[in-house]
Amino acid sequence: MSCESFEAELAKGPAAAFTKALDTSARFMEQITEAAEQIAQRRELWDCTCEWRLLTSDWFACSLADLNIRQAQTETTKHILACERMDRLLPSNDAVPALFALIQHVQTNLPFLSHLRNTDLRGRHWAAINAECDDLDQKTVEGVSA
Repeated sequence: MSCESFEAELAKGPAAAFTKALDTSARFMEQITEAAEQIAQRRELWDCTCEWRLLTSDWFACSLADLNIRQAQTETTKHILACERMDRLLPSNDAVPALFALIQHVQTNLPFLSHLRNTDLRGRHWAAINAECDDLDQKTVEGVSA
């Protein structure tokens, strides 16, 4: 509200002028609050994405014996819940589904990693696992070259 319009409203009566000025300020504050919430939600998406990249790079860099499966499961669940919340709150975008897909990929593979850490696995088991992986790799190569 400009000074001139405020003075015109003030001439009608001080109560009307201040009510109109405050109403305009209230709407403006609502818009600012809404914008701040959207920025905070987008910031949460950014932080979640960066944190996930750091976590997974650390996990992929360590050996299977050193991987803390319980911590990985906890972090995966935490990030899935965050993605679900962001999917509800943020306008439709490509970033949340992409992050969610990355997290789900890790989540589906964690039980396999946990089973591979079984101390009862012997050399013959590892030989069978490696042979199966080699067969899968060979089938993948054949499928790509076909």
